[in-house]
Amino acid sequence: MGKAQTKGIESSVAAVPNASKGVLGDFHDFSKDLLGAIRSRYDQYGPLFSWRPFGRPSVVMLGASANKFALVSQPKVFLAGPAWQSRIGRLFEGGLLNLDGPRHQHYRKLLMPAFQNEAIKHYLQKAEPIIDSHLASWPGHSSQMKERLSKLIIDNALQVFFGFAPGEDDDFYQKRLAHLVKGSIALIRAPLIGNSYRRALKARNELSNRLMAVVKKRRDHPGLDMISRLCAAQDESGQMLSDEEVVRLVLFIMMAAHDTNASTGMSVLYELAKHPFWQDKLRNESLKQKALGYDFSEISEHLTGHHLVIKETLRLNTPLKVILRSVSEDISYEGVLLPKGSMVVLCPAFTHVMKDYWASPEAFSPLRFVNRDKLVPYSFLPFGAGLHSCLGQLFAEKFLSSLLYKINLKGHFRIQKLEKVTFSQVPIQTPKNPVTVVWS
Repeated sequence: MGKAQTKGIESSVAAVPNASKGVLGDFHDFSKDLLGAIRSRYDQYGPLFSWRPFGRPSVVMLGASANKFALVSQPKVFLAGPAWQSRIGRLFEGGLLNLDGPRHQHYRKLLMPAFQNEAIKHYLQKAEPIIDSHLASWPGHSSQMKERLSKLIIDNALQVFFGFAPGEDDDFYQKRLAHLVKGSIALIRAPLIGNSYRRALKARNELSNRLMAVVKKRRDHPGLDMISRLCAAQDESGQMLSDEEVVRLVLFIMMAAHDTNASTGMSVLYELAKHPFWQDKLRNESLKQKALGYDFSEISEHLTGHHLVIKETLRLNTPLKVILRSVSEDISYEGVLLPKGSMVVLCPAFTHVMKDYWASPEAFSPLRFVNRDKLVPYSFLPFGAGLHSCLGQLFAEKFLSSLLYKINLKGHFRIQKLEKVTFSQVPIQTPKNPVTVVWS
């Protein structure tokens, strides 16, 4: 690269507005009110600015065109692995989010059969009695709805996806997954005594050891669960995954299958409590479809209103707010050259409420999704886009709509002190305080 070109790059990078308040200030804003912090910087600096929420300088790129450019148009330049490695590399080593290129494609291809329609139908058939059992145990007045919903979803994941027996170590997995998620946003990335990152590393080792024993059993006694499918999976040359590879993939899927679904499930209950018109509408739809006698594994196909509500909930309450990428080579975007090694922060959750793409963006309006063709491409991507789009999207949509169908059949509900319910936005959206639900 010539001196003139290098000088040009340095000049372009310097032109990116510096919206940083310093490492501690940026991390505080990121962890306390991510969307508010981005909104204030967007209003002042526009859709492209420099920030340091993770300790190192990062370029925030906002809007549908930025999402498309980084995730779809230039996926070989904007890499997921190096970006996430610095945040969750030690915690989720070998997970799909930390990989790029042939290795990522190899693992993704082996996982795909476990997320296709035939497998999903099997999962939903097994899920129905689990859901029914949990809902029957929910009292008419509960101050622990977040915890009850979380336990339902982790039990379902353990039994349906991974073939565990009912109640088998569910508390063990739930507590350690919570440590992993909390440790993923720790500012101090060293395992100091008593800190969240140390607890996360310990949880990862305990989970890996427990899962390794499970994998070895499934090698000898396979079933239809996901662990068994991964143990039996082969590529074109007949090569199978090692036990260590299966454990790493399962650990990441276990976290993803629990936390994002639990987040969305709680957000749906919150939105329906705020908007009783839509709660009544979905309850009527549930009663109508139940009367028609559809099998539970097929009920999702007939829940049009449920899907609209879930999409609108995902727009306003996106579980994973940001997507990280690392630039693998010098590249220009909007007249600014991003140099190799730059950290890029995309924020689908902010795109979801930009007035450029949404009429009355703060309003809860599920009907805006009736005609998806009118949406601006890449303005709505709660499951990401491109090579790293969520592999479990189809299952998540069918499972959540089917679960919501069952919840609606349980009766009408309200949330006490609804106006005081607030959410933590990172690393996964979740209510900050206990949520009290009353059924009638």
